[in-house]
Amino acid sequence: MAELREALVKAYFNLIHPVFPVVDQSQFLDEQGELTSELPPPLLYQAVLLVGAHVCTHPLVSKDRWALKAVLFRRASMLYHLREETDRLYLTQAALLFTWHIHDGDTVAGGPWYWTGIAVRLNYGQGTHRHNSFLPTREHALHKRLWWSTFVLEVFAALELGRPCGVHWEGSDQQLLTDEDLNYGRPYSGQQACDTSICTSSNDMTVADYHAGFVRLAYIGIDIGRMGFQAGSSTLTVSSIDSRLAAWMLQTRLSSPMLDEGFLKRHLRLHYHLLVLFLHRMYVQKSDVSRSACSLASDSILHILDMLRAHDEMPRCHSTIVTVVTAVGTQVVSDLRSALAINAHLTAMALLDRLARVIQHTKSLIPLWPNAEAVYNIFESLHKDYQALVTQSHATGFSEATVAVPESLLDWPALFISHSANEDTQIHSPDLRWAELLDWTEGL
Repeated sequence: MAELREALVKAYFNLIHPVFPVVDQSQFLDEQGELTSELPPPLLYQAVLLVGAHVCTHPLVSKDRWALKAVLFRRASMLYHLREETDRLYLTQAALLFTWHIHDGDTVAGGPWYWTGIAVRLNYGQGTHRHNSFLPTREHALHKRLWWSTFVLEVFAALELGRPCGVHWEGSDQQLLTDEDLNYGRPYSGQQACDTSICTSSNDMTVADYHAGFVRLAYIGIDIGRMGFQAGSSTLTVSSIDSRLAAWMLQTRLSSPMLDEGFLKRHLRLHYHLLVLFLHRMYVQKSDVSRSACSLASDSILHILDMLRAHDEMPRCHSTIVTVVTAVGTQVVSDLRSALAINAHLTAMALLDRLARVIQHTKSLIPLWPNAEAVYNIFESLHKDYQALVTQSHATGFSEATVAVPESLLDWPALFISHSANEDTQIHSPDLRWAELLDWTEGL
């Protein structure tokens, strides 16, 4: 049991914490990297175990990952709502960690968007969005970590669901994260902000540069979201956003992909192309430029997904990874319809292959994010329909009436709202009873 709990904690700090640094590592691991003798706050402890279960490769975790996450989330969320913990920093940290779990298909009163919204309010209430040089070193570092982690999550959650963003850059003067902020609380004093657990290539970037790049990308994402509303700023144009995205790409030195680049660059580049899709998908019916931009972005995303899956890095990605496969799959289906409409059969065959790759990537996400199952089922069905259509078209010719796909993009949020994961929150397996223990050594 102690071995399992240790595996979960170390999985979180090795694989998630560098890109999601919302916890003080010294509360869990000592200078030798072993579990501390002092019990962490119960709420925070359960929340860290929850996220650790998302990426842990221990056999007992891998064989029943969803059931374990459901148990840990139930316990942690109960502690949260019963107000067993009153420290606002711990409450904020727990809310952010809860975004790594999807309870069911409810995207309003649960899930990443809901918990990110709670974290936004807690951050604003504590003033983490404001720079305060008088804070002690620990609080100063944690405030910056919590604010920018929340900022990025909120922007992409709002874009995913087409809802107004809950953060406003005008009201924040918080400074960007530095190596010192990210290294605070690490058990190994000699480690750099970019270590081998997360920077898997000499061509990768530092963790501080990664976070700074993500924040700047999120600023652009806020304006892309504003363009989707009639009350958005009239000064925002597609060309102006395009220019900012291009400048961002050059500034972060990601314009020339390398085969041996590491996870940080791949993950950042993935979200850049996702923003391109978010921006241009609103204009694909009116602009050839937007149509081409979406096709190129989907092709780039698919290549990055291939690399992430080849390096077993999909579990490190947050819930936006489901948004990514949904967006790229939708674009591939749109391109496929257009190709068949002009009898471009060779192009259609290549696009069918791309759709098959999207389906495989989506299938690999189901054990991690249960809402990916609905996406998988839809694209699997569309692939079968279009494959049959391509085969039929050689003999009978293409007929638009035979395509069982709506002309407009699918309403993904409305589609997923009816999806409810088959969650069993009771512990039936003796192997999972260790998850109920609150002490490192209890039950040994």
